[in-house]
Amino acid sequence: MGKDRILEVLVYDPHRALDLDTTALVSFDVSEALDEVIDQLPDEYMLDVSTAGIEREILDDEQLHDAIDHSVYIRTLRSVNKSIEFKGIMTQLDENTITLVQKIKGKAQTLSIDRENIVFIRHAIKD
Repeated sequence: MGKDRILEVLVYDPHRALDLDTTALVSFDVSEALDEVIDQLPDEYMLDVSTAGIEREILDDEQLHDAIDHSVYIRTLRSVNKSIEFKGIMTQLDENTITLVQKIKGKAQTLSIDRENIVFIRHAIKD
């Protein structure tokens, strides 16, 4: 980045959200490993360790299965119950539908969305 050399490490665990403590532990481990090879690295560098993002996009069926019982955000092509954006806990997944439990005015409501209608889905921070 400009004249600065940055070594960026993105930490990712498909089964759980990562917190600051976990990121700090990884940073410590990476720093120790780099200290062993410091003489082989060109010039000075900055180490940047961060998570891949809690609200990262879900890209395939394996990631969808891992998201069951977790909070997700979905955007649809066609309106479902007069909306195209949904956020809730994904409770079920099958070949054709994704089922969410979302809170609307404080009440839990179950909604099934056809997978072919989904244009975007990502992990979401639970409210």
